[in-house]
Amino acid sequence: MVERGPRGPRALGVRLTDGRELRARRVVSNADPGVTFGRLLPSWAVPAAARRKTRRTVWSTSCLSAFIGADVDAVAVGLDSGNLWRLDSPDVEGAYRRARAEPLGESPFPLLFLSVSSLKDRTLRPAGVHTLEAFALTPWSTVAAWRDEPSGARSASYEVRKRALGERLLASLETLVPGLRARTRFVEFATHRVRMQREDESAAPGPNNPVGVAWIGLDRPGYGMHGTPDPEKVGRTESHGCFRLANWDAVALLSLVRVGTPVLVEP
Repeated sequence: MVERGPRGPRALGVRLTDGRELRARRVVSNADPGVTFGRLLPSWAVPAAARRKTRRTVWSTSCLSAFIGADVDAVAVGLDSGNLWRLDSPDVEGAYRRARAEPLGESPFPLLFLSVSSLKDRTLRPAGVHTLEAFALTPWSTVAAWRDEPSGARSASYEVRKRALGERLLASLETLVPGLRARTRFVEFATHRVRMQREDESAAPGPNNPVGVAWIGLDRPGYGMHGTPDPEKVGRTESHGCFRLANWDAVALLSLVRVGTPVLVEP
């Protein structure tokens, strides 16, 4: 929301997708410059220098992510609460170039990031299951063909591509955590297509995320069981089809299920 003022354009606030308006004296954008200057602001409100710089900007590569629950002994394989990067060679720039140029393949991703959340916060390890977050750099071209598909209506071909990328990521993580794939009890993959689609309504990961600290996807796209930052609203407000739990219950449930566990929904 921008108005023309005597000293130039002035931001008034933001208008949400449901029509609500949130006004403030100062508005800070958490989106990247391309989204902020190219989509959120009207063109007349963007300074000419910012428009030129945005057009010339060469964007960084994207990433594939995996959120994993596994009954592995993370400490025994040498992991700790720190963040771990793995490159396929000492040539960092070369690893980035290969990551941008290799959309698919059988070899490990040239650049990996791994963090064990349950070693940072011991309360995130229910029933001996470690929670891990992993990322691999991948070029935008891997999922560009599905950019315009709406959330909840993704085509089978997109799901096949995401699964292929995810399986390659799991295989790559075996170089850091031997036996991880066989001991994985839960995994959810996300591509940068989803990240771009949700750019305007993104939220930081953690307990205050709209889906809390855990998401358990069902076989119906867009539906699942998840945590919530507002446990007092569980059972009191409507949902779009998901099952909301308090964060501690969502984590406990995560430790009890595996991929393929049957789910029966009764009225």
